[in-house]
Amino acid sequence: MAYNVIPKDYKELSAAVSHMNEQSAIEATRLWNYLVTQHGELMQDPLALAKDKKNDVKIARALKDEIALADIKRRLCNYNRFVIAANSGDNLFWIVQ
Repeated sequence: MAYNVIPKDYKELSAAVSHMNEQSAIEATRLWNYLVTQHGELMQDPLALAKDKKNDVKIARALKDEIALADIKRRLCNYNRFVIAANSGDNLFWIVQ
């Protein structure tokens, strides 16, 4: 399935992460809040989700050159549960639990 659920506000985000387990939903929400707060001037809807992916989200390609994965990982990640990897296929970043 495609990553075609793109929340534009917190209410839409809450609905979009409702299929995830609790910890994944918390981490996805923290990431969304961080990206909107830090990079909202570039993009108000920075994440895309797929209903069949319970632990993954994509960060929008438009932010690729604006964010440092190491910085996001240092600021947000619970290192025991949250891993960030680059998807070289289409230059989008994936958040994978």
